[in-house]
Amino acid sequence: MRNEFVANEDHWLNYGNWLVSEHDEVEPLGTTTLQVDVFESTIRGEGDRVETVIEADYDDSAEEFTAIDWRIEVPDEPDYQVGIKDSHARLADDDLMEFRRKFIDESGDGNHALPNGEYVEELKGRYWDGITIGPDSKGVLEILVGEL
Repeated sequence: MRNEFVANEDHWLNYGNWLVSEHDEVEPLGTTTLQVDVFESTIRGEGDRVETVIEADYDDSAEEFTAIDWRIEVPDEPDYQVGIKDSHARLADDDLMEFRRKFIDESGDGNHALPNGEYVEELKGRYWDGITIGPDSKGVLEILVGEL
């Protein structure tokens, strides 16, 4: 996943800036630090864990993102924390690459596209049980319906 963003930083930045400028419902969070934990479960619970950090730099005066940096390290004080586990982590790099190829115009012309509802629903179905959110690593389902 990290390699996709590092190798294609300009494309992801262009897409993010296009979203902010063309779609009023997209509200940038500004300069943000996101902790992304990638882990593999075992029968006895959580196994190997890799902690990474994404820093998105946003220029408030220009109203645009200027950099995305994804490093393998533990952030000091992340603004947000998510986790991705097991096969979901292994599939995510291909899904990010597919998203970039389908919706991000790499020619520089700015002819980006939003994913359609069917595509979004497919991703939601694929990842609903493999994403955790927040410092307590609550699963998405647990956040929606309460403690399981």
